[in-house]
Amino acid sequence: MEERIQKIISKSGVTSRRKAEHLITSGRVRVNNELANLGQNADITKDIITVDGNKLEPTKKIYIMLHKPIGYITSNFDPQERPTVLDLVHIEKRIFPVGRLDYNTSGLIILTNDGEFSNFISHPSNNVEKKYYAVLSKSLERFHQDVISQSPLIGNEKVYPFIFDWISDDRKKIKIKIHEGKNRLIRRVFNNYGYKIEELKRLEIGTLYLGELGYGKWRYISKNEIRNLFPK
Repeated sequence: MEERIQKIISKSGVTSRRKAEHLITSGRVRVNNELANLGQNADITKDIITVDGNKLEPTKKIYIMLHKPIGYITSNFDPQERPTVLDLVHIEKRIFPVGRLDYNTSGLIILTNDGEFSNFISHPSNNVEKKYYAVLSKSLERFHQDVISQSPLIGNEKVYPFIFDWISDDRKKIKIKIHEGKNRLIRRVFNNYGYKIEELKRLEIGTLYLGELGYGKWRYISKNEIRNLFPK
């Protein structure tokens, strides 16, 4: 079946669809030994498609959920040689993390070789909610709760409102839902209003729940779970 080349590259796990477009316009993609054009269609089962000289092959899609511990980088490689989430998952196939959790944050993260799936989960326009448990350095004032749930700021920059799902009696422990995946978003928003995050853990991504998955452990995500999470 013919598809746009950038979609084929993304589905092959090389990179996201947007970055695949850059590869094409940079002259790094060929179809049957001819330079590819943006918007061109091809069939990976019939055409020879290469990226930087490496031939793309139809690949079996892999979806893994990991309970990321504190002290691991959400990346395929760290120039400072700190441990990465891939050090916890030992499989032969190339995979990459979907979105990010910072070094001091634990919880649910997905690893895959499906660029199209990764883009869907990460892009805020698709409204895939991520739920977190957080412990604050002091009790959350109701005024700040209202601001953060309506029009939170990082400096002068507006971000998507947070949804408060639960607040403890002492108002130091909270569960919140967000749609964006900006770097250190939760920490930066609360810091903007005078709170430090003492503990942060991601519990859910869309319909996928961390549940009882052990600290530092991983498992494959079932077809039904993917179907519920990623309605194609």
